[in-house]
Amino acid sequence: FRPPLTMAAAVLPLVIGPRVAHTASVIFLHGIGDTGHGWTHVMDMFSPQLPHVKFILPTAPERPVTRFGGQVSNAWFDLVGTAERADEPCQGIEDSQRMVEQLIADEVAAGVQADRIVLGGFSQGAGLSYFTGLQSPHTLAGILILSGYLPRTRDTPVKNTATPILQCHGTSDTMVLMDWGLQGMSRATDAGCQVDFRTYPGLPHSVSEPELAHILDWLKTRLPQG
Repeated sequence: FRPPLTMAAAVLPLVIGPRVAHTASVIFLHGIGDTGHGWTHVMDMFSPQLPHVKFILPTAPERPVTRFGGQVSNAWFDLVGTAERADEPCQGIEDSQRMVEQLIADEVAAGVQADRIVLGGFSQGAGLSYFTGLQSPHTLAGILILSGYLPRTRDTPVKNTATPILQCHGTSDTMVLMDWGLQGMSRATDAGCQVDFRTYPGLPHSVSEPELAHILDWLKTRLPQG
């Protein structure tokens, strides 16, 4: 049993602190129905090899989700369940976007340069990362998209083309179709973004050891210990 998450708790992210001097940060957003705690095992695995990195794992507020019949769930924005995710209205996404931008601003205010910050997520968290990252006024170290898509694919303005993107997707994902991920990639690349799109044969809506190894290598490249 997990007690209901209050709005106050939703704005207090879980933090895995750096092991040495703090020079870089990763902000990672979970998928719908999950919490920041759900990704601590992955970040705990990454942390020893990225000792200078602070990992920030916020939890989405609870909201009724239309696709789940109005059931309340941790969600960054509402999900209606249209055939094409590009057509989703994504009610509430701007509020979550502002929250993420505030997390970035807080890291910058604490002395971490924006180009030493990676923004990423899984599933709906990846969608919010895509949506926020492409519009961010900050040139980041990178945007990490795991089993995700770009919300409002056709209408989302792309202002931040200088931040590199790593997008990872399983070929057997039936929850967030790889085609939806490819639509987001096309929108980003058409606007001038650099997107490294990696596929994992047979992988469903999840992550795999080879994928995590690729992500860790990419993080080491984007956030070298200086």
